[in-house]
Amino acid sequence: MKYSVAFSPGAQKDIIESIQWYNIEKENLGFEFYLETDERLKQIAQNPLHFSTRFKNILASKVNLYPYLVYFRINEKS
Repeated sequence: MKYSVAFSPGAQKDIIESIQWYNIEKENLGFEFYLETDERLKQIAQNPLHFSTRFKNILASKVNLYPYLVYFRINEKS
């Protein structure tokens, strides 16, 4: 079963700010960060139970090549 991904407003803001920061550091690096983050989100949507539990009902997955973790919950109701 494939899940959908929904972002909190804070998470959206963090991703946008990270993309902008990486683009300042190096041309197109923000785009590369976006691609890696998008790929990780697709993997989470495909199989969220594959990832480790960090807190009571919060799971986490590292974004490849970048020092970022994606924290998420599984909402079986929606």
